Amino acid sequence: MYATRASLYIKMKKPNAAIRDSDAASKINPDYAKGYQSCGVASAMLGRWEEAFKDLQLALQLDCGEKLIAVLKKIEPNAKIEREKRRRAEAQAKKQEQSSDSSSSRRAEGMPGGFPGADQVDQAAYETAKKQEQSSSSRRSGGMPGGFHGGMPDLIMNDPGLTAAFRDPEVMAAF
Repeated sequence: MYATRASLYIKMKKPNAAIRDSDAASKINPDYAKGYQSCGVASAMLGRWEEAFKDLQLALQLDCGEKLIAVLKKIEPNAKIEREKRRRAEAQAKKQEQSSDSSSSRRAEGMPGGFPGADQVDQAAYETAKKQEQSSSSRRSGGMPGGFHGGMPDLIMNDPGLTAAFRDPEVMAAF
């Protein structure tokens, strides 16, 4: 009953329902070719060529028929293309995984690779920021009670490019 309904779903162009029913038919009777045939045709309708090819091959092993052989011959080229695309994608993913693993292990060991001297650059930036913070907090003078100090922050005041920009009337007009 499920296999027959699956073939009707295929005629109605409802491949997902056909797959659902053909799977149920295959679970009830795994030796019934019509369930695998319906599943293969429905998978082909969805563009799942490799899955369709496998189901139709299994149906062909269980029950040989001229119509089944003709459908299988039409699906086989698409299944080969899909299989090749999947193989290439897996190879590419494996290659990227290997390259990311090697560069991250080199970085962890302090060896050159990927981003040269990443650890030293990070450490130097941290130390510079820490020194600037200490010098600006020790030189704060005046200001308002409650922590509001007057004037520009030391980081801006010590940068000649920024202080010149703040002297420009057009820049100040933006504020």
